[in-house]
Amino acid sequence: MTKSRLLWTPLIVAFAATASAYSARADEYVLILLDQTGSMCADNATCPKTVPSGDWTQLPTWINAINDARAWVTSDQGSNPTTTQRYYSIWTFKNTQDGQQTNAVQLWPTAAFSDGCTKTVTTTSDASFCQIAKLPTGYVPVLNALEAIKDKAGQIPQATWLTPLADSLCRGLSEVWPSNNNQNRTIIFESDGGENFSNSISPTCFGQPATNITTTTSWQSLVANKTTSDWGILPVGAWQANVLRRATRLQFAPPPYDVQEAAAVGAGPLGGGDQWPTFLTMKVSVNYSLCSPEDTDPVCVISNQTSPLTATHAANGLRIDSVGGAVQTVAAASLAAAPFAATATVTRTPSIKASELGFFRALGGATPSSKFREVVRNPSVVYGVPHTLAGDVDDSNCVDRADYSIVTQKDVWMQQAVQPLQIAIRADLNRDGWVNEADRSIVLANWGHGCINNPGPKPTP
Repeated sequence: MTKSRLLWTPLIVAFAATASAYSARADEYVLILLDQTGSMCADNATCPKTVPSGDWTQLPTWINAINDARAWVTSDQGSNPTTTQRYYSIWTFKNTQDGQQTNAVQLWPTAAFSDGCTKTVTTTSDASFCQIAKLPTGYVPVLNALEAIKDKAGQIPQATWLTPLADSLCRGLSEVWPSNNNQNRTIIFESDGGENFSNSISPTCFGQPATNITTTTSWQSLVANKTTSDWGILPVGAWQANVLRRATRLQFAPPPYDVQEAAAVGAGPLGGGDQWPTFLTMKVSVNYSLCSPEDTDPVCVISNQTSPLTATHAANGLRIDSVGGAVQTVAAASLAAAPFAATATVTRTPSIKASELGFFRALGGATPSSKFREVVRNPSVVYGVPHTLAGDVDDSNCVDRADYSIVTQKDVWMQQAVQPLQIAIRADLNRDGWVNEADRSIVLANWGHGCINNPGPKPTP
């Protein structure tokens, strides 16, 4: 394979060109890649085959990932929904105990699980995308499909620790690759890390874990080492470097993609001429738990992270949302008054490996349009706040339009109900850590309760 070589330019100039190239394209293909491995279950890793009576406590990380993916789609829904023609495809990766799946596989849209998709576009022999209407309502089938996947029979995580993460990332890169350069491509990636199985599928993208990518790595700091072999990622042949070799050397060429992968990785270490594609956006969310030293849960035991978290980072379920990989921090003072906030004396460490967290953070800054999130779960946290009257978000003793408006307002709807979003914490009526349809349904089910005056007709969702 011929490597794609571009002249090196200052980073700020390259980023400006990237943003311009991205916005100039009217079509966008979005591949949602969901980690369904065992560590996405509850900390005891006894993943149920079905969700008993809606008990989501057994699948907290998985539910966070699904809700976060829906939040990404909702963001698209509010961004140029009538001018950008978007196409979506949902993939999952895992290694099931029954051997039915060992890698990344497309789940939606398929003949077995179409759920609202009225028009599909086939892009490769393995991939197809749902073409959505250029209307805000056009995004409903994607959101519904994600909601259905959450507890779909056979589609919730299974109790296995085998995680083909590197292979699945490379597969996602292959399947989202365009046939021409007039199409934007996006990967929404939800995982808690834990690569340990890609060599059993395809050894191409597998390798030792990097040892020198830390939790502070940004894309800028990564590419600052472009003059060194594999951009300074060690050891040689680390799976993180292999994924980057694949991403930066993809070509506009037909399948078979496994041959292209082998050629891209086998062409040697990354160098100064390797560039991230201008049309490829990464929206990366890492989902992990905060573990105490005495925690014996498997998710926490497998962690090799030893550095204690800072007081600001150890707050209850703090969600860090950033654009271009520049992490936004939250002042400790704003967390001190938070309900159920952790104190500075609590020492908790993340369940994800430092080298993986650093790599994902870098991917989330690969282009100006790329984004990075940390969706953090503190097992000791109780989410939401109590309300005397069910559905009464503002505690006015009347469930009415004001409560509905709070739940559905732009900066609350489909958001994680954690600090510093105090209003979202109040709107998390079922106290699962998110503001979504479940909370809206509580408002509608209790419409008019406690009201002296008629609250008017129920809103139509």
